[in-house]
Amino acid sequence: MPIAPDLRGRALDGRYELHELVGEGTFGRVYRGFDRRLGRAVAVKVIKPWWAQDPQWLARFEREVRLLAQISHPAIVQIFDVGQGEQGPYWVSELVEGESLAALLRHGALAPGRAAAIARRLCEALAHAHRRGIVHRDLKPANVLLDRAGAVKLGDFGLARLVGGSGEEGTIVGTPRYMAPEQALGRAPTPASDVYGVGVVLYEMLAGRPPFRGGSPVELALRHLREPPPALSSTVPRPLVEVVERALAKRPGERFADAGAMARALAEAQAAMGRADGPGSVAESSAAALEPAGALVGAAARASRPRAQRAGAAARAPEAASMGRRRPLSATRVAPTRSVRRDFNPAGGRRRAALLAAIVALIAVLALGALALAPARRVRVPSLGGARDYALLLARAGLRRGAIRRRYDRAVAAGRVIAQIPRPGARAIEGSAVALTLSAGPPPVQVPPLDGENRLDAQLALRAAGLGSRIAVVPAPGQAAGTVVRQSPAPGAMRPAGSTVTLSVAQAPRWRQLDSLAGAGGAVTAPLLVLGDRLRIVYSLRFGDDCSFWFLSFCSGPTVSLVEQDSGRAVARVQLGAGSRQTQAIQAPPGRYRLLLSPGGDPASWSLALQDYY
Repeated sequence: MPIAPDLRGRALDGRYELHELVGEGTFGRVYRGFDRRLGRAVAVKVIKPWWAQDPQWLARFEREVRLLAQISHPAIVQIFDVGQGEQGPYWVSELVEGESLAALLRHGALAPGRAAAIARRLCEALAHAHRRGIVHRDLKPANVLLDRAGAVKLGDFGLARLVGGSGEEGTIVGTPRYMAPEQALGRAPTPASDVYGVGVVLYEMLAGRPPFRGGSPVELALRHLREPPPALSSTVPRPLVEVVERALAKRPGERFADAGAMARALAEAQAAMGRADGPGSVAESSAAALEPAGALVGAAARASRPRAQRAGAAARAPEAASMGRRRPLSATRVAPTRSVRRDFNPAGGRRRAALLAAIVALIAVLALGALALAPARRVRVPSLGGARDYALLLARAGLRRGAIRRRYDRAVAAGRVIAQIPRPGARAIEGSAVALTLSAGPPPVQVPPLDGENRLDAQLALRAAGLGSRIAVVPAPGQAAGTVVRQSPAPGAMRPAGSTVTLSVAQAPRWRQLDSLAGAGGAVTAPLLVLGDRLRIVYSLRFGDDCSFWFLSFCSGPTVSLVEQDSGRAVARVQLGAGSRQTQAIQAPPGRYRLLLSPGGDPASWSLALQDYY
């Protein structure tokens, strides 16, 4: 599955704080959280994003969680709330402070009394659910929690049924190491399937390992279908062995009918073990610690024990705790039915050992051959044509994504599936890869040259090439209005079909101010000017009082010369006369110029505004 996001440090719906990631399963991640509204620690399970993308699965999820929230049993983790946040759907349950049975079993097998008590408590919880028509379908030590007081809590209850919906066959649900044979065949699980799961968990508590382990999921499923579990140690009490053997029967009809029947059988086995071990045994005390008050030994009966007996039990308690997870030794042992043989034949022993080794090797070869010849589970390859969420569709079908290549396709959007191998509808081995060909969209096109073209003609040329256009109107001295003066990207560039080319188009010409000057007296040179095809000078000039008499003026004003920058040649010369906002127009070809102002014969003050027409 694509990796789910880590939500630590966030608050769902502004209420449930997510503090620490404490577990992860098929459907979601479990966080240690805090309910701000009620001020209590909770466990919050957030569904992984790819499950929430399926509306039908989401509807089943909400329906099943509402049903499970109605289950109330001391040995079942209670669901408090369900919601839909920005991060996806989630539900909130009680937080069990302690450890899982899986963590406990890492230290080895448990004492038979304690294993029987835990299994019986699991069966009582399952029986409560079976009476309401609910099957767990994923019994395993990781889902069994033990709080700090040693009480049993069954978690993730009913979650596995959400995979295919109730009553849907052909979908394999559960963990292969703890899966009932009918689940391995894809059949709908029943309460007897949960009985098998408890049987595997009880076997692991007694042996320190599950009955079948190692190999692929297919190999584990085949062993559950065909092989009997290895015999338990001779130190396990016979009544408990019989319960395990019946719970692990291959056919559902040969097991206990439901978890309630198995709980009663375990109670009888505990009673038989108590009689064999005597009162005050470790098995009895371990079972009592996990039962509801009064279930095994009544409070009044405990109070009525002689003080010496209670003191002896208290003295034995540390001893029982130190023995922990190994079976306690009773004071008296039953002798074996046969004693060890005193005489032996070394040569005969070697021959028997060689024969036994040959038999074991033959059995191993036959077993490997059977696994190799066993038909692998095959699934139907879904049709992925045109799909963008192909990874999710493959995961739901039990397949994985293989090699991916891309090719251009005008008819299919980029990122969608064009072709697949194997073809849709074919049967493929579960877990195998499907090779995909994805569309890279239409092939790229070459940007045509458009400088100097009319705006409309340039847009039509881009449309014919499969490109779009964006117009930017810019000043362009010497260019006719509507002419393309620049383009981006440049001509010849390769761009994806549908890309946009920016066209800079010349504005309609008008008078624009280039610079302004003001002064009195000496010569002035204006900054460099870049002109279109004409220059207009708007000026004001005033002579001193000495150069005019009455209404007559004999004053000589300054002269303006327009000089080419490169050649130094004067292309125009104009003498300015007195007046306010006078205008002089100078025709000149487009180019770069300098404006020189030479003083006249009489003192004057002036101001100039230089304008260009483009």
